[in-house]
Amino acid sequence: MADHFPGLDVPANPLCLDCGEPPAPPRARLTRHRCGRCYFRHLRAVKAAARPPRTLRPLRERLLEKTTPGWGGCVIWTAGLNGGYGVICVGDAPRRAHRVAYELFVGPIPQGLQLDHLCHTRDIGCPGGECIHRRCINPHHLEPVTNQENARRSPHTLVGSNVRKTHCPQGHPYSGENLRLGARGMRYCRACSMASWELWQACQPRGTSGDSDPDPNEALRRVRATRPGGAR
Repeated sequence: MADHFPGLDVPANPLCLDCGEPPAPPRARLTRHRCGRCYFRHLRAVKAAARPPRTLRPLRERLLEKTTPGWGGCVIWTAGLNGGYGVICVGDAPRRAHRVAYELFVGPIPQGLQLDHLCHTRDIGCPGGECIHRRCINPHHLEPVTNQENARRSPHTLVGSNVRKTHCPQGHPYSGENLRLGARGMRYCRACSMASWELWQACQPRGTSGDSDPDPNEALRRVRATRPGGAR
């Protein structure tokens, strides 16, 4: 280039206009006096400056325009879903619509709590899973509870079905003197626990003088005779 333009002094090793470093291989050349990394950074900045500023409408307006009335006073979300729950963009991050609605119309959600859909708990005919109630954003249908309490209220979880049981599998009631609570709050049937203990004792060897073990089936029949309704 110096041969064609005698007055132009071109350096042997040109440097980047922004970072001041020589272009890195394998593309060891400059584009508009910039290395590849600085050039693409400059290009993004130019495009961002030319883009008109984005004006967001109020969050409440964007939230309510994507809803429709539902069963039992539910306010059903009609836009994007994730796992059955409504999703709305707040700032640059997606958030669950029912949590945003609760914070807008009620207040902040206490730390460590999650929102329970009361409309889901009341609907005994709901099949569970990603049902229509997950899309409800009515703040009056939401209540902050712990994860354990939320699972206990649901009619479709193992914890919820066990909480609603009033009798053990053998028909003894989970109440009164027959109820025994474990260290973690689990319920145990005292009659079945005693029967299991008696069965275990009946199946143990009686002494060390060579006596034969008792018949386990006979011991089992004796224990079953203590169940409600007689032996089965």
